[in-house]
Amino acid sequence: MLKNRKKRLNRYLAVLSLLCIMMAVSVFCIWEKPGFQFAVSMKAEEYNNKIEAIDISEIPEKYVLEKKDSMIFLSPFFPCFSISGFPFAEQNTNKFYRLKEENENLYPDGIKERADRTAGGRIRFKTDSPIIKIEGRIGEIENYAWFALSGSAGIDIYRGSGTEKDWIGTYSPKNQLNKEFSAEIRNEGMNEYTINLPLYSNLDYIQIGLEETSRLERANAYTVQDPIIFYGSSITQGCSAGRPGTSFPELVTRYFDANLVNLGFSSSAKGEEMIAEEIASLNMSAFIMEYDHNAESVEDLEKTHYNFYRIIREKHPDIPIVMISRISGGISCTEEEADERKQVIENTYLQALKEGDQNVFFIDGNTIVSEEIRENCLIDGKHPNDRGMALIADSIINCLEEVWDD
Repeated sequence: MLKNRKKRLNRYLAVLSLLCIMMAVSVFCIWEKPGFQFAVSMKAEEYNNKIEAIDISEIPEKYVLEKKDSMIFLSPFFPCFSISGFPFAEQNTNKFYRLKEENENLYPDGIKERADRTAGGRIRFKTDSPIIKIEGRIGEIENYAWFALSGSAGIDIYRGSGTEKDWIGTYSPKNQLNKEFSAEIRNEGMNEYTINLPLYSNLDYIQIGLEETSRLERANAYTVQDPIIFYGSSITQGCSAGRPGTSFPELVTRYFDANLVNLGFSSSAKGEEMIAEEIASLNMSAFIMEYDHNAESVEDLEKTHYNFYRIIREKHPDIPIVMISRISGGISCTEEEADERKQVIENTYLQALKEGDQNVFFIDGNTIVSEEIRENCLIDGKHPNDRGMALIADSIINCLEEVWDD
């Protein structure tokens, strides 16, 4: 009797062990999908070895992630693709990380958690492939009732170059559990494409499929090659735009055909001196700062705001700098507090003028989204919808045109 029980127990344990092994193998196979290695497929020394044009059939195998029928799926880090929005990519292991990966443990928790969100990231290329397929999978999705999945976790695709770009479509996961997304685009002739990456999510993988008999070319250079850098709150990061291309940093930079670096960090960017120093180390054509919403108090804003401006200006004496106060005074905080915060930002602006700065601008957020139209522009009393994003973009464009039209 006892022996039979032991035999049954041993059989049970053997079956259980087999099931565990099978599950482990399944997980391993999923994790080892070719695209998962995309972030480390290019060594730093290869990063500047750009390729201007190539036949798909001639692309080295190490950049080929998958083959399906006549389609060749490529790593986005093949040097013929232009990737922007990640200014420290050459020195980072994770190329889709918006700050310096080596400083990860020095950043405040909120910034550390969101530095791999791909807001402002773009993949650009030209091709004559009759069919273009893009496949990928989201890693983490920040779920908010006031933020559509198409904005937080979707990609945008545009066709065209310079300021003449047409929106082709937005592609996102179906829900929070099924995180994969795919796009199929029909194409005629040689055209330039831009993929705008998700605003509030990171990527497990992304791969670009082109016909084996087609050709791949590098995208045209931006008209404004040095990026416009945006630093600020969840609004700067893109909450609650309907899709990546309708966030205000995308709208501004698409208008000028400018390179973009989006350093918006939801609930996290609070005027940190360390972040200011990292930003100041970068080349840029303009700097936009909007972090009023994230400062814990009026006092905290006062302690950091002028200093942040000063660090950027010392390294970049001639670029336009635009400062924006919150757009939701009286809703996200009292009118009195909003006025105090606005005064702090305006004081930075006035001090800059006093010091002889001729390329500094102040935008009163309450004049962007006035009380009369606020109900049509804000999702939750704080975050702008697409209409609100467009109004913010227009106000920034007006400032930059004052400088760049001269």
